[in-house]
Amino acid sequence: MPQAIPAAIASWQAFMAASTAAKLMIVGKFLLTTALMTAASYGLARLVAKKPSIGSMSLHNGGSPLDMTIEPDTARRVVYGETRVGGSIRLKHITGTNNQYLYLIYVLAGHPCEAIGDIYFGDEIVPLDGSGNATGTFAGFCRITKHLGATDQAADTNFVNELGSVWTSDHRLRGCCYLAIRLSWSQDKFPGGPPVITAVVKGKNDIYDPRDESTGWSDNPALCLRDYMLDSKIGLQGTSDDLIEASFVAASNGCDESVNLDAGGTEPRYRLNGSFDTSVIPSQIVEAMLDAMGGKIYDVGGQVYVRAAVWEAPDFDLDETMLRAGVNTTSPLSIRELYNAVKGTFSDPAELYARNDFPAVVSDAFIAADGRELMADIDLPFVTSPTQAQRIAKIALLRTRQGIVAELPCNLRAVPAQPGKNVRISNTKRSWTNKHFEVLEFTFATQQADDGGLGFVTDVIGQETDASIYDWSTDEEDINDPAPNTGTYNPRTVATPAKPTLSTSNFVQPDGSITPRIQVQWVLPTDVFVTNGGRVHIEYKKSADSTWLAWDSAMAGTVDEDFITGVHAGVSYDVRIAFENYARVRGAWSEEESITIGNDTTVPDAPTGLTATAGPGCVVLDWDDNAEADLDHYELWRSPNSGFTSPVLVWTGYASQHADFTATVGTTYYYRLKASDTSDNLSGYSSQVSAAALQGMGGYKDYVFKRASTQPATPTGDSPAGWSDAPPAGSDPLWMAVADKTNAGVLVGAWSAPVRIDGPAGANGTNGTNGTDGVDGEDGKWVEFVWQRASSQPSAPTGDGIPSGWYDDPPAGSAPLWMSKVKQELDGTLVSGESWSTPIRHDGPPGDDITVEYSVNGSSGWHSTFTTGDLYMRQRVGSGSWSDPMRIVGEQGAKGDKGDKGDKGDTGDTGPTGPALSYSLTIDWHPSGLGGGTINGTPYTGTSTTVTGLNPGSWVDISADANVSGDNWTSWGGASVGQLEQSTGTNSNRILMGGNLSLIANY
Repeated sequence: MPQAIPAAIASWQAFMAASTAAKLMIVGKFLLTTALMTAASYGLARLVAKKPSIGSMSLHNGGSPLDMTIEPDTARRVVYGETRVGGSIRLKHITGTNNQYLYLIYVLAGHPCEAIGDIYFGDEIVPLDGSGNATGTFAGFCRITKHLGATDQAADTNFVNELGSVWTSDHRLRGCCYLAIRLSWSQDKFPGGPPVITAVVKGKNDIYDPRDESTGWSDNPALCLRDYMLDSKIGLQGTSDDLIEASFVAASNGCDESVNLDAGGTEPRYRLNGSFDTSVIPSQIVEAMLDAMGGKIYDVGGQVYVRAAVWEAPDFDLDETMLRAGVNTTSPLSIRELYNAVKGTFSDPAELYARNDFPAVVSDAFIAADGRELMADIDLPFVTSPTQAQRIAKIALLRTRQGIVAELPCNLRAVPAQPGKNVRISNTKRSWTNKHFEVLEFTFATQQADDGGLGFVTDVIGQETDASIYDWSTDEEDINDPAPNTGTYNPRTVATPAKPTLSTSNFVQPDGSITPRIQVQWVLPTDVFVTNGGRVHIEYKKSADSTWLAWDSAMAGTVDEDFITGVHAGVSYDVRIAFENYARVRGAWSEEESITIGNDTTVPDAPTGLTATAGPGCVVLDWDDNAEADLDHYELWRSPNSGFTSPVLVWTGYASQHADFTATVGTTYYYRLKASDTSDNLSGYSSQVSAAALQGMGGYKDYVFKRASTQPATPTGDSPAGWSDAPPAGSDPLWMAVADKTNAGVLVGAWSAPVRIDGPAGANGTNGTNGTDGVDGEDGKWVEFVWQRASSQPSAPTGDGIPSGWYDDPPAGSAPLWMSKVKQELDGTLVSGESWSTPIRHDGPPGDDITVEYSVNGSSGWHSTFTTGDLYMRQRVGSGSWSDPMRIVGEQGAKGDKGDKGDKGDTGDTGPTGPALSYSLTIDWHPSGLGGGTINGTPYTGTSTTVTGLNPGSWVDISADANVSGDNWTSWGGASVGQLEQSTGTNSNRILMGGNLSLIANY
């Protein structure tokens, strides 16, 4: 037997010996002893007995199925059906560069399983990709590989590759369902250390079904019980000969019957989903399994007979001809043992398989008859359906109300009345005609006959029963016997919502983008069990799809609207809703409503406040910001005529100002503006403005001055009369005006309004009073520094003044220099409570130089001084290797908001007159004496020609003598490639004036 199976699990024979008082012993053809065939005490009567119920804690070695254990000798866990379980840590290993990895082998079940579903850290699901890496919250911090425990399973590949001898290919854990987990340390992700890990497991998958001789996973309670009784490793080690197989077939069929639900749909009558540890007493495990189907087991001739809580029509009539004496009847339960209400707990999948209360089953009629409420409390650890739990509770309640127990002394004709069977009993004295009884006990006995011989007789004990006890559909709202129960709330009756109301709107994201969404509204039900503790579910899908998608998590039952996002414009969607009450019973879905998501067609307002200002070499455009939250950009359009024909797009952007440097100087242009949003909706044009760019070369600011008692009139003209180029002498206030002029001194625009730039002297201030004489200060403290040279750190100095062996100034020498300090009084004594500091080294060998160089492109042209345009930097220590280039100038940032206008600056001083901005061109005609050429159409002859006054940035046409075929222009003195447009074989060429240039014309 495997080590994990504790000695507490007895053999099949020991279990059966504990389950019955005696057996039939057959020797040859004769019955030699009196034997009792009776029901084992694992039935519904036990459910309502006044003793502690089996709780889920007793099935897990005193703990919970969700516990995580690390004890090396932990008992094996067994999972039947599907449930959420914790596990046992069988390997815990920490490794990694900084011990950042925690490796865990986490065994969920001590047998092969069908599947491992969702994995939880605490109450949060950990989604995994195809390689077992976590996504979502724990992405990058968790990897989990699932192993189902097959008999041929290999060791975990990741652990073998990463842990060396700690986990090898021999560590296969065959027959164990487990998780191979690697966690990466993170204070944020795991603030309390490793998480509590649980998983939803579909359990044992080798369950035999005698009905079709198949083997696999099953949650049928009768089949699970049969498997446990016969399993040789984790069960009772019985054989099929120990079972009455037909009873298990009948019970399995009864468990599989479909039961209609008031909320719509069906579910199997009974299902078993749960787990237990092999250290638990087998009788408790069997009891919990029987509870899942409201069942009983009987020992009939040394074989197990099982019966699920399903009505079986009687097939045997026990009448007066079979009686050997009168019938005795009793009521089996006193008032202390009667119940008129049943409540309890089950494993609730809606609460992640935690223990939860199912709605109590209450009979007002029984309460009235008993005079007070008598509540039974049952626990169903293997039940995961609240409606199944209620069915079992109702059967338990109604069985206790079937009060007649009959003791019938019979002859051998009553032998077919075996325990667990339903029989029909007729008795004239008691006015019974085919009254239904369930046989509880069947006993063989001997009795002395009239002739003195011994004969065999039988005794039968039966309890009143009825088909209506098991009929859930008819008794769902009427739990009575048979008076109607009008005070019972049916938790499975949940209102069906009306069709929801849908509308579409757009949601503006923080970045200004528009996201469509569906607004869903509904009318809340009047059911307080929905609006108080209930929930509302929403599902949606594309109309063209067949699969419904759950929208977000369920909302509180008090919410009457929500928004579905992540939908697409132009697509049709269907939406439906459902209500769920406090018992987590969800009603039927509403009729679906459809809606098509429209596009955003709202056009932005046309921009306003557009102005155009002539600037040097450009036209400056400015306008007001649009108020739309989804504004994406502006479009600036330009036309050469006031009719705005043939406009061209000159700029797009988000700013509310632009300088058009593409405008030709002196040409008037007309501008209009449009606004576009994130859905590409384009506004109409703004109002039209116009301006012409000014000549941008050779201009300067001119300042003129004048003295006057009051502000004079604004000057006019190139040289305004009465104004001076320099401040004139005088006592009147001094005024100044400024204007832009061309290089030729021609006024550009207008003079500014005169501003006063001086003022009268202020009056003398009042003499101050003499201050109060100060008092002498206290003697100050000061910090004394002392020095010493030593090959290693000396001890801290002691004493006042300059301690022995230490110096007031750094002494000469080659040993390392050490320094200590302390706070002293003026007389050199230490300040109270102060002591010399620990000596620290004050010098050291010279370090290596760090050399830094800069570059524009990061690959060449490195230089030691940073200049404008440099984007990269590299460095090296001493004569070592250069580091990789590092970009030190970032990429262009996102557009900033328009800044506020700055305050007007102070008027600056008049600067010195700058040099005239013009260039010269010199051409040498070679060979000398063969003629000349033209410059800007003007002919020149001789050996050399120089032309001055040429505008910077302008093109100058040059040509050689027309009778010379083919010009060969050679540049020198400042001309460069790109400045000279040279056309070999022609006479006409031109050069761009970028400075004073010189050329040679070779003929």
